[in-house]
Amino acid sequence: MSNLPVHYDRWITGLLAEPLPSEGRATCGDCPMCKPEVVLDARPFMPDTKCCTYTPALPSFQVGAILTDPDVAEGAARVRERIAQGIGLTPLGLFPSPAYTDRYTAECIGGEPEFGRLRDMRCPYYIERETGLCGIWKHRNGMCATWFCKYERGRFGLKFWTEMLRFITHLEEELARHAALALGLDDEALATLFDPIGRPRSFQRRELRGFVADDGRAEVALQKRMWGAWYEREAEFFIAAHEHVSKLSIAEIRQIGGVGLEIGLRKLKMAQRDNASTAIPERLAFVPEQPRQVEGGQAVIARGPSIGNDPIVLPTPVYYSLVAFDGSERAVGEARAAQWSGHVMAPELIGKLYDLGILSEPTGPDLPPVALDRTPVQPDDRLRFFRGYTDQEVGIMRWGDEAGQQFLQLGCGQRTVTFDRPEILELGRQLVVRQNGFVAGDAVGWTMPGMPLTWPDVAEVLDAMLEAGVLQKVPRE
Repeated sequence: MSNLPVHYDRWITGLLAEPLPSEGRATCGDCPMCKPEVVLDARPFMPDTKCCTYTPALPSFQVGAILTDPDVAEGAARVRERIAQGIGLTPLGLFPSPAYTDRYTAECIGGEPEFGRLRDMRCPYYIERETGLCGIWKHRNGMCATWFCKYERGRFGLKFWTEMLRFITHLEEELARHAALALGLDDEALATLFDPIGRPRSFQRRELRGFVADDGRAEVALQKRMWGAWYEREAEFFIAAHEHVSKLSIAEIRQIGGVGLEIGLRKLKMAQRDNASTAIPERLAFVPEQPRQVEGGQAVIARGPSIGNDPIVLPTPVYYSLVAFDGSERAVGEARAAQWSGHVMAPELIGKLYDLGILSEPTGPDLPPVALDRTPVQPDDRLRFFRGYTDQEVGIMRWGDEAGQQFLQLGCGQRTVTFDRPEILELGRQLVVRQNGFVAGDAVGWTMPGMPLTWPDVAEVLDAMLEAGVLQKVPRE
């Protein structure tokens, strides 16, 4: 048996041939993220919150599992209280309130993240006993079941559990929809809960057709519309959903999940194979990474939440020698790095750097340094973002106005770029839209009203991004 919730354990073990990886360093009872010496210069979690500054969205059948399981009686009491108060209550499950979701987005994800540090954001099912317990552990949702503060295999563990989260989230949504139909919700309820093509309307984003207060309580008229004959029998509905879903076979689960489930399963199996393989490629390239601090002859490379909060400390000469890995054969890079730094890197260290994505196999459309065109950008050059050989996402991380100055910050993997001059803000936004490729000269037209750009203006920005390794030139055919 795995550490997954009860329902999910049955489904996943029935679909995957190999056992799930064990993330032994993510010890909830002795939280490593509360220890400054482990997170180094990052902001440690608070001991009375840990990673529980998050309220899960619980699908209907999981709510029913909690209500009927004597092993989680304390958590079940908290769930019954939220049902009685009508907080986040729909036939699809129990959800965090809109106000909570807005604050979580602003304070635990955006800006200077306070995730793990805000006591008043703590999960309502958190049990304040011993070192802090989860009151619904056996029946927690996909996000809580797949989030780890540290991974044994770094980015490969991250990839596996991210695919697992996507897989489980798809299952949660499809089975909650299936249960809504199976338990006989009427047409008005279905029209209230789902959009015209059958997708659930988001409770947290206030998409339901009716008034939902910031604290997550829906107006009575909306409650009656979405619950129909089950109005004021909500706990009974959740229990019935649990009982119905519990009887489904693996074959029925796959049928309900449809094509999306099958694609997710294929991706999950591929990620599982990659996580299990310990082979190091014959060619490696350094993925540019700015050390968080350099002092006392040591450099700290901090891999944040995207790769398991794993800082690694290297002798400063070793850090600066990592550029020797330029996509050439690994043995060549090792020899050059040893010559430049005076240190021979052990295979275990190279393996760790590979797991963390500091060294990577130069695959896909990204070019390693040995193959780059480093000449100044020309208007007819085609450019694209460098994604660290791992298809990292490009997006807007932060935007706003600080001290009267507008800014826009883009992120791609571990790297960020800030646009802080008004005339190039639109250029930054358009780069995200065209992240998969654009012709350099076209950027002259990406302007704010009344703030024209010339080719030298644009070339200055693009050359700086090329020099920083954020953009790359696409080879001419």
